[in-house]
Amino acid sequence: SAKSTLWAGSIGSFTPCHRDSYGCNLHAQLIGCKEWHLWPPETDLSPTRVPYEESSTFSSVDVLDEKYAKSAVKIVATPGDVVFIPRHWWHLARNIETSVSINTWIDLPSDPVDRLKEAVTRLLVCSLKEKSKTDEWVNPGEEVTHQSENETLLKHALNQCKNSSISKADSQPKVDRYFIINKAAVTTRDFIQQVPLPTELERKEKNKVKDNNIVNALINSIVCNDQIVETISEHLLNSFSDV
Repeated sequence: SAKSTLWAGSIGSFTPCHRDSYGCNLHAQLIGCKEWHLWPPETDLSPTRVPYEESSTFSSVDVLDEKYAKSAVKIVATPGDVVFIPRHWWHLARNIETSVSINTWIDLPSDPVDRLKEAVTRLLVCSLKEKSKTDEWVNPGEEVTHQSENETLLKHALNQCKNSSISKADSQPKVDRYFIINKAAVTTRDFIQQVPLPTELERKEKNKVKDNNIVNALINSIVCNDQIVETISEHLLNSFSDV
């Protein structure tokens, strides 16, 4: 199945750099011109899930800085052009003229596993941020769901994944630079000690870091690490034969 959205924007408007959690994307330019910057999934663009938006992981760096821009695939789409955004590719789009375009998200065989990972991410983020003001951690327009609903969504994703014919090999993420948590049981203290905090927090004195920043760092250290979310998802699939 596929889902389409019509986009219209004035000159200079843009979509921040992000990657979609599932599916691939075809984007057709109808009116005006749009500039695209794309990076492969393995590019380290400092992913963050705060602010939270379902199915979107944002970059927390200035991707137009030369350090990152030089490695981007750059495209200027004119009327009649169609841009293909592969699964999990980072992308930023900016209107260089008043622009109208339409995109179509296409489902992939890997989506059931990716949707399970997204359900795990939603549950974790909402659990850790439930006492914070929503405008501090949720993107405008994103609906905050109660934890009971998040649990229902997780159960649904588990069932969808179990009913899918996708093989583990098809969904296994390519991990080369992330640490791997031993799958043996660990205590919460041991688990947190294994989570690497971003370097910018390491440079600050612990007593000067606000609680909110600590929670955000913990969220990103967990849910932006593909191997951690993969391990949690595998454990859920192996632990619950019927949910």
